Amino acid sequence: MDKDFINYKDWGRYGYADQYQLGDITILTSTPTQKLGILLEMHGSGCRQFESMLIAHGMVWEDFLYTCLQEKGIIKRIDFAINDHVGLLAIPELVKKCQNNEYISVMRKYEALASGKLLDDKSEATGDTLYLDSKKSDIYFCIYNKEVEQAQKGVTLNAEQRPIKTRFEVRLFNERAILAVEDFLSHRNLENTVFGIIQRYVRFVDKRTGKARNQWPLNKRWAQFCGKNRAPVQLTLAPELPNVNRQRAWIQTQVAPTLKALFNIDGYQGTLETMQDIKNAKLSPQQEAMIREQTVGVDYLVEQLE
Repeated sequence: MDKDFINYKDWGRYGYADQYQLGDITILTSTPTQKLGILLEMHGSGCRQFESMLIAHGMVWEDFLYTCLQEKGIIKRIDFAINDHVGLLAIPELVKKCQNNEYISVMRKYEALASGKLLDDKSEATGDTLYLDSKKSDIYFCIYNKEVEQAQKGVTLNAEQRPIKTRFEVRLFNERAILAVEDFLSHRNLENTVFGIIQRYVRFVDKRTGKARNQWPLNKRWAQFCGKNRAPVQLTLAPELPNVNRQRAWIQTQVAPTLKALFNIDGYQGTLETMQDIKNAKLSPQQEAMIREQTVGVDYLVEQLE
C-alpha cells in the first residue's frame, strides 16, 4: 500500500486509536487491547468514491455488502436515500398532515425544522426538514429540502444533471441495518427493500369525516411517491474520485473576490506580493493528499492501494 495516497492521523474517534483517510473515506483502527476491530465510515461523497474502487475491482455494492456479512462484519448504520426530482414530497404539506394526525404510523413522534433569514421581523424560509420518529431510534426517516441545501453549499449542476428537490432518507442502525441489508441481498432489489420499509412504518392519508382513521384513503401524492409504476431505485451512485467541489464552492464565494481585489492592487502598485504569498503557502497533509488523488486515475490509485 502506497501511504502517499493515505492521510494518517494518530488520533481517532469513538474510542479508536487512530485513523486513515482517503478522500472522504475514513478507516479507524484500534489497538490489540482495545479489541474494537476496524471501523469503515463513509458519507455520501465517500460512498461515491468507494464505488469507484469497487468498479475498478469488477465489483458492485451487493458484492461488498455480502462479503462484509460473510466475514462476520457488523453494520452499525446504513442510510438509503430517495431523490425526488419533481417535487412529489412537499415538506410543508407533510408537516401539516402530521399536525392534523393525517398519517398512520408505528412511529411515535415527528420533528419539523425550518431555517430562514430574519428580514424586517419577517422570516424568509430557506429550508425545511421533517424527522419521523426520534433521532435516537434504531430507525427514523429524514425528509429535507435538498435543493436549498445544495444552494447553501454553493453546489452547481451541469446541464445534464437534474436538480434534486427533496430527499427522503431511511436511516437504520444496529440490528435493523443488518436486517435491511440481508433483505436487500435476498432479492437484490433495492426498491422493494426501501419502499417496503417506508410503507411498513408510515403512510400519509386524507381525512374523511365519519370514517375511522384507519379507513382514510391514501394521499394521492404519497401514493404516487410509493407507487409501483416507477423505475427501480438503483443502489449504485455516480462514481467519482475524491472531489474538490466543496473547496471550489468555498473559493468562489469567500476567497476569489478577495484575491481579485489583491491582484488589482498588485497591478496598480506594480508588485507580485499576492502571487508570492500563494507560492510560499504551506499545504496541509490533507491538501497534499487531495492533489495526489485528483491527479491520478482511479485504476492507478487502486493499484497503489493494493
